[in-house]
Amino acid sequence: MKKYIKYMIIFLVIIIIILAMILMFLSKKGSFKKTNIEESNNQINMGLFRNIENENNYFIAKNIIDRYIEDIKNLNGDNYINNDTLKVSRNEAIKTRKEEALKSLNSLIDEQYKENKKIDEDFYTNESKKYMIQGDYTRPDVIYNVILNEMYEYQYTENITLFLVFSKIKDNKFNLLIKYDSSTNACSVFLSDYIEENNYNINKKDINISKTNIEANMYNKVILGNVTDEQMAKEYFNIQKNNLLYDFKEEYNKLDAEYRKKRFPDYSTFEEYVSEIKEKLKNSKLSQYGIDTINNKKTYLLMDDSNNYYLIICNNGLVDYTVQLDTYTIDSEKFLQQYNNADITKKVQFNIDKFIKMINTKDYKNSYALLYDEFKNKYFQTEDSYKQYIKANFFEYNNVTYDKFSNEGDTYIFELTLSDKTQKDSKTKKLTIIMKLKEGTDFVMSFNLE
Repeated sequence: MKKYIKYMIIFLVIIIIILAMILMFLSKKGSFKKTNIEESNNQINMGLFRNIENENNYFIAKNIIDRYIEDIKNLNGDNYINNDTLKVSRNEAIKTRKEEALKSLNSLIDEQYKENKKIDEDFYTNESKKYMIQGDYTRPDVIYNVILNEMYEYQYTENITLFLVFSKIKDNKFNLLIKYDSSTNACSVFLSDYIEENNYNINKKDINISKTNIEANMYNKVILGNVTDEQMAKEYFNIQKNNLLYDFKEEYNKLDAEYRKKRFPDYSTFEEYVSEIKEKLKNSKLSQYGIDTINNKKTYLLMDDSNNYYLIICNNGLVDYTVQLDTYTIDSEKFLQQYNNADITKKVQFNIDKFIKMINTKDYKNSYALLYDEFKNKYFQTEDSYKQYIKANFFEYNNVTYDKFSNEGDTYIFELTLSDKTQKDSKTKKLTIIMKLKEGTDFVMSFNLE
């Protein structure tokens, strides 16, 4: 009997220990859930919208922006009508174009917005006129260049995503709140005044948008697809190209601050650069692209068929980025590592490559600064005389072949062959570079061109 009581006591002690462990576990689990709820509340306090990071979502919003722009261009008379291709009278063609634009705009504008504003046909016409450029359907080159300053997204319901877009066309605000319904692949749009009246921004904590599904039609349907790296690279290239052609002050403002200070110390040098490349830029296309992580940031390296470079450095999402227009002004961590590990011959090659890139990108100021003072004083006493010599004697875009390397003490000599990178000129030129290495990646040089 005593033995039985002993076993019962041991059994009860074990049960008590197990119950205590279960209670401790449940207590910890409850605390963990509470922490998650608190963290979630903190995220809500930060605002509901987030920087757009998904390429597919970016193109959903961009698709609607482009469609809206096309409609207001048609309504304004800024989309070209070619008389030679018309099968009806010009007046009939204009009438049809405007009618279609009105139908499309009426389908795109959200029903909640329309009810709130009590809008009519005149509303669309007056709203579009803010952005009018020509207005008579005669110019094939009218561009409504949309400057995308900010773009955010918020998953409102299981099927509805909201995109908040802050942009402008010239000096006019062009802000949109886009509602996308994934169940119907359809979108609707709220305009700038609604955004301002309801104070929609990245810190917005309450949403007053209907959760009703959007009925799809031929005007508001979104064409979906997985966006490739090449599509995103082309998108970035087209943005930079249009900025340089139509709003180059915006491109200047997009430049990385450190880069801008070194490459274009004042706005006039940037204007001069744009004027040098503008004519070729008009018909340029993206020819090469690469994606890398530079200084811990996703970076698109783009090159067009005129050998102009564009580095797109993403800071926070796809729209918050800075731009560099060459690969040499600011040395990346990867380049510094390669340079520091290179032998003397390779270091000289790196430096020659930098000099030639400067020539190719019309960076006369910084390439002039690389020359020995004695060499400048003897042959190019002014930057302008140097610029005129380079333009007259080098190719517009130079390709380098390294022929022979030698040295005289700490002076390094490289004999090179220059060829036309565009292959328009079959001739070659002999170039000799004389160089001294300085601290870090600095160097001074002179040259002799035959």
